[in-house]
Amino acid sequence: MRTLPVRHSVVIVAVLACVVFLGTGCGKRDDCAETIDERIPTGASLQTATTALLQCGFKTELDTRKRTVYGDKKSNQGSVTKRTQVLIQLDGDDRVVSVKVSEGLVGP
Repeated sequence: MRTLPVRHSVVIVAVLACVVFLGTGCGKRDDCAETIDERIPTGASLQTATTALLQCGFKTELDTRKRTVYGDKKSNQGSVTKRTQVLIQLDGDDRVVSVKVSEGLVGP
């Protein structure tokens, strides 16, 4: 049986570690929630904004009096919960004027 030089063994182990690391989801961001403000451009319709929030897993609430859409998403990260909140201001034609995103961690 032939053995590989140490240098080749290190490269093989490094490649396998990368494959396992990427395959398990470690280090992956929740891209949808992280980029929600980019998914809802200024001038987008109320329907477009609400659809984007729902597709990313946000619970939504519409305040017609204040012309505001609220989005709230919680994701568990062990004993800590990451909370992402979105506030979307609408104009008189129900078009997006601004999108504000805030994130925080809620612990035990």
